[in-house]
Amino acid sequence: MSNHQAYRNNAAKCLDMADKTVDVPIRLGLIDMAHVWLRLAEQAEKNDHIDPIHLRLAGAAAPPDSV
Repeated sequence: MSNHQAYRNNAAKCLDMADKTVDVPIRLGLIDMAHVWLRLAEQAEKNDHIDPIHLRLAGAAAPPDSV
């Protein structure tokens, strides 16, 4: 499972718990937490599409294996 899908699952769990509680402050906190998980999922999805230039540069600078 990808990170962004795991984050969306966490958001769904928060909303499920919020739906089951009668304590309003807890419900609102869980809904806020779900929004944060969804924003994180969106950012993780965007990051999946970014060319990780720092990884390419690090790979090019790494010394060859001495085996």
